[in-house]
Amino acid sequence: MTGKTILVTGGTGTFGRAFCQRLIGSGMVPGPEKLIVLSRGWVAQAKLNMYLGQPKSMRWFIGDVRD
Repeated sequence: MTGKTILVTGGTGTFGRAFCQRLIGSGMVPGPEKLIVLSRGWVAQAKLNMYLGQPKSMRWFIGDVRD
């Protein structure tokens, strides 16, 4: 996934959080060029951003896939 752009819907849920952590937090393998997180709650996004160390490759969007 090196050099790719990845969209994670539900990025602050259980799976999304673990997936983002695996991609960004490992540090052993170069991560994606851009990781886009779509979720419904800005508070959860802020917490995940702080937890992952505020990576510059992440973009945050508030929304719902049902809309």
